[in-house]
Amino acid sequence: MTSGTISSPPSPARATFGASPPPVAPAGTSPRAVATLAHPTGVPGATLGGTDRRRAGPDGSGAGGPSTRAVTVGVVGACGGVGASTLAAAVAVTGARDGLLAVLVDGRHAGAGIDVLLGIEEEPGLRWADLQDARGEVDPVRLLDLLPQWSGVHVLSTDRARSLAQPDEVEGDVLRAVVSAADLVVLDLPQGRVADRARSCDVGLVVALCETLSVAGAQSVAAELVPVPSGLVCRRSAAGRLLPHDVAAAAGMDLWGELVTDPRVATAVEAGAGPPVRTGRDPVGRGRGWAGGRRDRGGGRGRADRGAARSSLGDVARAVLSHAQAVAGSGQAGR
Repeated sequence: MTSGTISSPPSPARATFGASPPPVAPAGTSPRAVATLAHPTGVPGATLGGTDRRRAGPDGSGAGGPSTRAVTVGVVGACGGVGASTLAAAVAVTGARDGLLAVLVDGRHAGAGIDVLLGIEEEPGLRWADLQDARGEVDPVRLLDLLPQWSGVHVLSTDRARSLAQPDEVEGDVLRAVVSAADLVVLDLPQGRVADRARSCDVGLVVALCETLSVAGAQSVAAELVPVPSGLVCRRSAAGRLLPHDVAAAAGMDLWGELVTDPRVATAVEAGAGPPVRTGRDPVGRGRGWAGGRRDRGGGRGRADRGAARSSLGDVARAVLSHAQAVAGSGQAGR
C-alpha cells in the first residue's frame, strides 16, 4: 500500500473479519466460535487461568491482586472535524505507555472506522460487524486477543465495508466484557449517541474549537453528559475569536486542556502512520513518543484558567488521562 492512499475495502463475500486476511484464531477455535465469542457457562469473564487479565504480564503470568473496574472515558466532539477521534486515540496510547491494558472503542457502526485514522485498516482482527452474534456473557479475554492493536492499544473499530446491523442488541454486552478485562477504555463517541452511552462512562471529555458554532455544540453535549463528570479540551482556529476559557465558561465545564494545532498530525495520518503522540520532552520526529507507523512501512483539575494543559497532542492526552483517573478514582471511592 502506497503512502497516503487507502485501498479499496474487501468485497462482502470475503469480509468475514473486516479486513483481509482474517485474524488468526487461537488453536482449536473454529472461525464461527471466534465470531460469536460465546462464553462457556460458569467461566469467569475477566480471568485467564485464574489470573486477573489486567495484572498479567506479557508472558501471561500475573502479579495477582484485586480486580478493579476499568476507567472508562467517553470522548465526543462539540462539532465535526475538531479532532475528537485523534485525542481519544492519544489518551488510549498514553495509558498503554503507562502499562495499562488500554482499549480504544469506535462508537460509530457505519462509515470509515477509527482503524483508518490509525493506519491499521488492513490489519487482521475483529471489527464491530464480526460481533453481530455476540450476546449475553461475552468472553473478554478471547475478545481482546482477537482485536487488532495500534501501539499497544487494543482497537475495536467499525468496518468501512460492513456496518453493525443491530448495535443496540450487541453493544452493551460487548462493552461490559471490555470494561471487565481492561484498565482503561476510551470510547470515541458520535454526537448522536452521547446520551445512550454516557451511563457507561466514568468521565466525559468534550473537544471543541474556539468558535461560536462549537460553543453551541459543547453546550448541547455537556447537557447530555450530565451527571457524568466531564472536562473540555479546546483547539484554537484561525476563524475563531474566542479564547478557550470563554468556551469553557459558556459550556459550564472545566477546561482540561488547550490543544495546539500541529500540521504534523495530519501529515502523519495521511501517510498512514496514525497520530504522532509526543510530549514536550520528546524529540521531534520518530522518537520515543511516536505512536503508529504500521501502514507506511517505508519510512490542576482544570478550571477555565491557566491551570489547563497547553501544548502538544501528547501533553494534552497526558493531562486528560490524569484528570480522568483522579475523577474516576474519587467516584469509585464514594460508591
